[in-house]
Amino acid sequence: MHKIYGLITDENIEKYCSERRIPSFKKEPIERIVNGKRNSKSIFGYYGIKPGLLVNIVEKAFNELEINPKKFNIYLFGSGCYHQCTYGVLNKIAKNLEDNFSVVSFDKHEDCEEGSCEDKKISCGNHHYFSLKNIKNIKSIYVIKEKFNDTLEEFFYVSFFTYDKKNGCTRQTKRIPMEKLKEELQDLPQKIYITNDIDFVKMDIGIKEYETHNQGNIPFADFLDMFKFLLKKKKLVGMDVVGLTPHPRSFQLYDKILKEAQNY
Repeated sequence: MHKIYGLITDENIEKYCSERRIPSFKKEPIERIVNGKRNSKSIFGYYGIKPGLLVNIVEKAFNELEINPKKFNIYLFGSGCYHQCTYGVLNKIAKNLEDNFSVVSFDKHEDCEEGSCEDKKISCGNHHYFSLKNIKNIKSIYVIKEKFNDTLEEFFYVSFFTYDKKNGCTRQTKRIPMEKLKEELQDLPQKIYITNDIDFVKMDIGIKEYETHNQGNIPFADFLDMFKFLLKKKKLVGMDVVGLTPHPRSFQLYDKILKEAQNY
């Protein structure tokens, strides 16, 4: 069984990890709902955090939980507003990995907004940009975003990001069918890290707006098809799951993803 660790960003992931007895790193303050309103104070930076501070916090988590970054581990965060935690984990893994690797992101959003970096804080909207710019052995980030049907075929929207000092961040966006998508995934470096923001999933029940952010439209069965393909074809250096909400369906999605990951 692969080891699973939680970074307690908010009370939802606190509850999830507590109920499942998952080893977790918790330092107050964390985000809580107080009198029906969100208290967005969190050491992981709801509105963004300095990259160096985030790296230091994640370093403390690895030390406290005695996490071996050279092994494939699964990391859990809470709300999608803390997807920047991925950067801290990637930074730690990369320092202990000589080889190049790519990041595959299942996410409704690209999270690579260079323009939102003016205050030099890393957030859920720009963390991929910081990863490409600052972590030298990350060669590319491949984001699988949405699924659509037209009269001829089903296809997925994907974005492919690379970075170099001369040109900065380069983005390619395309629509491709499943088989072509798998071919492109196959062409990525052998070592990959997978990050899953569950807002990409097409929910089969009604979800209140405040319980999820910009709910996606990729059926879970399609995700599993791609996910199992990656588990079979690639060597994973790590994986995380983010996007937890108070809704039980959200907790169930975490459970299903973790169950599949344990088959790796």
